[in-house]
Amino acid sequence: KYYTFSAGSGVIWGVGDNPCTQGSDITSVGGCEAFDVPEVDNSRYDNQLAYELLMLSTTAYYDRPQDCMDHMKQNVPGNIKGFHIEEIVIRSCEFIGFLNGRCAGILATTHEKELIAISYRGTTEFQQLVDEVLTVLGLPKKRLGRGNVQQYFNNAHLKLKDCLFDRVKELVDKYPNYKVVVSGHSLGGAIASIAAYELVSERYVSSDQIMLYTYGMPRVGDKKYALNHDRTVPESWRLVHYRDCVPHFPTCPGSCTTSGDDSPFQHRSEVFFDARYMTKDTNYRTCHDNEDGSCSHTYQGILLTPWNANECGESHKLYYNIPVGTYCENNLGPSRRKRSLTDIHG
Repeated sequence: KYYTFSAGSGVIWGVGDNPCTQGSDITSVGGCEAFDVPEVDNSRYDNQLAYELLMLSTTAYYDRPQDCMDHMKQNVPGNIKGFHIEEIVIRSCEFIGFLNGRCAGILATTHEKELIAISYRGTTEFQQLVDEVLTVLGLPKKRLGRGNVQQYFNNAHLKLKDCLFDRVKELVDKYPNYKVVVSGHSLGGAIASIAAYELVSERYVSSDQIMLYTYGMPRVGDKKYALNHDRTVPESWRLVHYRDCVPHFPTCPGSCTTSGDDSPFQHRSEVFFDARYMTKDTNYRTCHDNEDGSCSHTYQGILLTPWNANECGESHKLYYNIPVGTYCENNLGPSRRKRSLTDIHG
């Protein structure tokens, strides 16, 4: 159960059997309003779809995603032959002006699966990573719904939102029975989280029409955002590979589960691949409690230590044994022009 209730300081959120939060000025508990977050059905997680969406997320790192997709169709087992690129939107998304960075989102359809798919690009350059880190550490979070999210992630989403959401609306109107699935790796996963939430909250689609699959996604916002996301996007799957430490950033002050409402917090549900070498056939386990200690938190003691740096990097880069951020460029050559901050639409 999650709760909202009135107190002296306004509307308060709580979790568990006791809806009170520390320091709240409760005048009456009789008016507490409880609401249920939908139960998670393990059978709804689709590992084949997760595999194909990871490949779609891989093409989002390339300025010519259809070219990369065509290459993957010929060279990667269990390929993504059903997807067709409808749109690519690329924008400069630096937050600190002198630190260049580009964000991208691609829109695709597959009539075989009756899906409209959006996938977002992760971090591509060191300067962009510095920009992200500095804004996460130095700037307050941005209000979104009942909670707050990191400003860099929200800013990147807003740079891409109008063009992509307008096209999503066109496609949803054209194919009203299709589901909308949003995906992304790393930074792309963080943008995808916000995009999925807003697609529902702004009524482009309903909660039962949307799915979210992310890979190595950092903590997007605080506990209030995460709990509200659970309710808004119930079919949400966060894939975490082995000792990938990125899903454990930004760090919590102490234990994430007992920290305050403003603490960084992951929304559910985690799909954990506890194997150094991850393929489509690797065993996985699903954990539905937020920040569940039986999934990637198994390695909490070593994830954020210097001696895990190499394994963190390898685990983060390789999902289903595909080097997500570099596959397209390694196989097809650079696609980004020297005018690297030129906007592309369509």
